Amino acid sequence: MQAGVVKAVLPCLASVLTAVDPADWPSAVRPFGALLQRCADSRPKVRRRAQTGLVDVLASLQRSPALPDASAAVLQGDTRSTCLHMAS
Repeated sequence: MQAGVVKAVLPCLASVLTAVDPADWPSAVRPFGALLQRCADSRPKVRRRAQTGLVDVLASLQRSPALPDASAAVLQGDTRSTCLHMAS
């Protein structure tokens, strides 16, 4: 996908993820994984947008009483494999 398109989509994705109802967080695991994957993109501007979005999403979760549930959902989803893939 072209960098311009990805850069435009990432802030939108982050905004949607920050607005997700904590009770519905399991449905947001896959988009969260997509955002997380872009944090390791080879294109610096894409990487920067993804990292900024990730900070926004994580900050919104910190203010949420559902933080433990959201954390568990993220770890149970395919984000775990994304993290393992990024670490290797």
